[in-house]
Amino acid sequence: RAGRVEVEREVVREGLAVRGEASDVVVTGRVRLRDGSALRSSSVAGDVVTAGRVRMHSVAVTGAGIDVESGTLTANHLTVFGSGAAGVRVPSGAEATLANSVVWGFASGGRVTATFSHLPESGVDPGFDSSGDLRLRADSPLVDAGDPRPLDADEPETDALGVVRALDGNG
Repeated sequence: RAGRVEVEREVVREGLAVRGEASDVVVTGRVRLRDGSALRSSSVAGDVVTAGRVRMHSVAVTGAGIDVESGTLTANHLTVFGSGAAGVRVPSGAEATLANSVVWGFASGGRVTATFSHLPESGVDPGFDSSGDLRLRADSPLVDAGDPRPLDADEPETDALGVVRALDGNG
């Protein structure tokens, strides 16, 4: 699809190629993000491949992880869960910057710059609950571990599951 996808939790079964912005989609299969594109408040059951300057916000990725082929990936409130060598793979010359994110189930987090984020190297289980949708258990060490500042005006108020984002996770 090209351009902006603005529908309520549209299910895309065979993958998605984005030029522009896509939000509120559930993708089964590969997602390809091209230069200048953004994926927001969405979930991907498959791999994500990026090229150029790409943004992701409030996205859950399960499967093989994210390949930053070239350029820069800037991601906030990203959850990547799966298995393999690295959840976010970044070759020489490319960059990935994560904030308020969790990468788990992989041997390493890849070459990323991360703030308020949890990568496999920590060795600490993030405490996902048993529902399979990547929600955290109430006793997770990651509850309230993100950036304490309020969301910026351009940040989505819903998370990767389409649920209004909690401001205080432990009451």
